[in-house]
Amino acid sequence: MPGDDQTLRSLFFSEGAPRNVSIKETLTDLPEAMVEGVSSEVMENLQGVLDVSLVDVVLEGWGKYKELLQYRDRTRYPPDQTILLPLAHHEIHSIHKPYVDVLLGDRPIGRVTFTVDLRLTFDGVVLVIRDGSIWEVKAGTCEGRGLLSCGAIELADRRIVKFDLPGRVKLPDGFPIPGDARTGPERDAGQGKATRDGRDIVAGAAFSHAPVYRLGRSRDNDFVIDDRTVSRYHALLSVAADGDLHLTDLGSTGGTFVREGGGWKRVTDRDVAAGNELRFGDYEIGVGPLLAALARSEERRAG
Repeated sequence: MPGDDQTLRSLFFSEGAPRNVSIKETLTDLPEAMVEGVSSEVMENLQGVLDVSLVDVVLEGWGKYKELLQYRDRTRYPPDQTILLPLAHHEIHSIHKPYVDVLLGDRPIGRVTFTVDLRLTFDGVVLVIRDGSIWEVKAGTCEGRGLLSCGAIELADRRIVKFDLPGRVKLPDGFPIPGDARTGPERDAGQGKATRDGRDIVAGAAFSHAPVYRLGRSRDNDFVIDDRTVSRYHALLSVAADGDLHLTDLGSTGGTFVREGGGWKRVTDRDVAAGNELRFGDYEIGVGPLLAALARSEERRAG
């Protein structure tokens, strides 16, 4: 995710103050004699109001995402179960209404409300969910745009250039998923699976106490595959305590395959065994050698 020190303030003020325009015409709540002197002070105070972590904004956006609400239901998803939610391509559009109050002495005499319009696009992100909360983010890339306005006046339009997110962001206390955990027809009516360009935006898989490894071309994966036919964040391999293995494709371009008989079968989400042969794009590897490589990687990290 965006760095822990990145805030809405740094987004809109890092390139200097937003456009040098007067917001006098929006101060309709204030006495006319005060408007001239108040405009610049309101803009200065806005910086403090925007001192909000962009990480918190992103988590709030994910927390309200309807596909996550089902994981609040502890009858379907017990607290000891870990859910992986791959977001092969996911967009967050969030609108916030920060404001600055103007006081005369201790008495409020007006309020100036701003609009922050954020549109963020994430690729290759995996959320780790347990007990109704987000506990970890296995990150991919992020890009987007932020607009800051006051009434009809546009103050700043900032582009967030595509950048790589940290390999793993752990949330020690978890981020509770808010919202309505209703299930059944009342909740599901009219909620068909969303698609983009003919492919699913979201796919989910659940495992209990399973270490999860991400495979792909990017250097921050658990198993790096240096092959141009492999996506940056290509697939996940879950290894359960009892030895069961589960493979999940992350919306890769080149595809994830398991050898069956004399050919390859493309898969999106399925159990595999130690003797299976796998293919990611054009790259082939057996499950056994893959597990051995992951074990060596874990040993290097621990040591």
